[in-house]
Amino acid sequence: MTTGELLSDYPLSNTQPSPLNFSTDLVAVLQEFQKRKAAKSSSRASTLQNKAKAAISQARKNADLAVREGIANIEQFKANLDELKLQETSQDKNIRDLTQLWQAHDTLTRTTLSLYQPFFEDLSCRRAEEVNAASATSTSFPTFACLLIRFQRLVFWS
Repeated sequence: MTTGELLSDYPLSNTQPSPLNFSTDLVAVLQEFQKRKAAKSSSRASTLQNKAKAAISQARKNADLAVREGIANIEQFKANLDELKLQETSQDKNIRDLTQLWQAHDTLTRTTLSLYQPFFEDLSCRRAEEVNAASATSTSFPTFACLLIRFQRLVFWS
């Protein structure tokens, strides 16, 4: 807005220009200019204020939605946790079951070994006799061992 536009809106007095009339007209023009300037800034301020209110309103809606979704997720997690707690088994129960299993296995193993007890006793006696016999043979024929060693030296070292 130029000064010419402002002056055209206000008719100046038709009297001879005098310093007093000129200053009065100038004050009126400046006052009108200030009013229009204030109206523009007020319009801009109200526009910005409306935008700010809309942004704040949208942020509140988003926050409310996030809170509702968060609460729903927490409730769902609690339900899942309760369901999992119902499915879990006690450690004491597992230990009791394993102890019973181990005892049954131990009993079965002992029963099976008791059936073969005479076999194991006979086997250990026969094994002891064979070891003693082999030991006696090696002491009664020491020359055989010496001959074997000499033969190995001849064959492998020549």
